[in-house]
Amino acid sequence: MTTAQVSIEALLAHLEQIRSKQGEEAFQQARRGFALSVILKPNGETFVLKAFPDLDIAELRKEAETSQTAAQQASPEEQMMGMIQQQCPNIKTQAQLNLFMGCFDALRTTLNNYFGRNPEGAKKTREALNKTLDMAAKLPEMEDQLADMPDDFKSEEAKAFTAPPKEFHEHDNQRAMLIKIAGFTDLGELDRWYTDHRQEIDDVTDQRLRNELFDSIRAKRKELSN
Repeated sequence: MTTAQVSIEALLAHLEQIRSKQGEEAFQQARRGFALSVILKPNGETFVLKAFPDLDIAELRKEAETSQTAAQQASPEEQMMGMIQQQCPNIKTQAQLNLFMGCFDALRTTLNNYFGRNPEGAKKTREALNKTLDMAAKLPEMEDQLADMPDDFKSEEAKAFTAPPKEFHEHDNQRAMLIKIAGFTDLGELDRWYTDHRQEIDDVTDQRLRNELFDSIRAKRKELSN
């Protein structure tokens, strides 16, 4: 048995553990995320073909290439959000992300106080960290209570408990649209897509992401007009 076969078996066993503990959605996200992370590496495509023969290799390669380009151009904040999304796939709502960031800030400040020989400051920030963790434990129940309430009856604060994280949502939508634009071979098809998806395009409000999106549209239009 080859090393590659052992590695594939170990990977698949790990993914099955994710499926049994976290469900099918987490399993699919984990295996697709792994495939995207290795497909552009040496022998990565061969590995993905053996491990996940049902996945579309061409689609994965295109998405990985687009993501690689976007990552190279991303701001430090966007890079951090990408890492959080990858490492914490169970963050599904704005409230969850807000609490994660609150915990992160409290932990960072607490450790900085300890390392700076400031035990009194560390005590206060550790109390804040513990309160945030306690709130995180209660969050799923609060989200379940608000899940069936129509958005029209929710305050902006309440919507955060069911709405997807804006920081994730914008980046993912923009990346998906960049992949879609890259695949157009007909100008009329591109123009129809632009008209039908204008609201989705306008939902990308981050200026850098928006500029990149419109630059891609203009470049594709120029390419298809020649």
